[in-house]
Amino acid sequence: MSYTGFTPMMVQYCDYIQKSTNSNKKDGVLILEVGVDKGQTTYPLIQNLVQKDIKFSWFGVDIREDATFGQTINVMTGVDHFFVSNVNPDNSTVYYAINDSREFLKKDSNIYDLVLIDADHNYDTVKEEHSHLNRITHPGSLVIMDDYGGKLSSRDTWFHTLDSHKDLEHASHDLDTSCNKGGVTRAVDEFVESQNGLWVKHVMKGFDDCCVLLRGLNINIQNADS
Repeated sequence: MSYTGFTPMMVQYCDYIQKSTNSNKKDGVLILEVGVDKGQTTYPLIQNLVQKDIKFSWFGVDIREDATFGQTINVMTGVDHFFVSNVNPDNSTVYYAINDSREFLKKDSNIYDLVLIDADHNYDTVKEEHSHLNRITHPGSLVIMDDYGGKLSSRDTWFHTLDSHKDLEHASHDLDTSCNKGGVTRAVDEFVESQNGLWVKHVMKGFDDCCVLLRGLNINIQNADS
């Protein structure tokens, strides 16, 4: 699932960050999207940010490269520069990395305002991804997790078992696939419970496939698209 329905809320949040006292950054609002796929979320998000004159830097990571996505994003208005994989992203507005999310996050040193996570939907991967959140976010950051609810919510799936990823033999091969551990739902709930109130979880009515995690930010996300 993409986060298309969350676009108005994400754009309003980015506008809030840009206008806040913490926004004096040369790169503008920093966004990380883990699990880009074909750009279903990226296109409307970037288009709206450009239209509203919100300065941003978008970092996307996916286990597979989508050539059409790369070609399309490279000609979008407002994307001044475009880099793929390990090229130095200095002075770019969009950086597209082809990598496993766990490997990417281990080396990532950015501090993001908005983080979207929709990669390998299993407990072990999501738990490891969340282990980096406190390091790559700040008080005020917003995180959206896909497949927290819905048909995939409590069920582990792994890239290497999917027909769409069968050509990627290395994908998630090191993970324990012998049993279901509770999927995204369990990993998210355990993370929030372990943080002693640092992170607050919201599930928005009508969008219960996803959940929103707020780090020390007191805003009403239920009405963020109004």
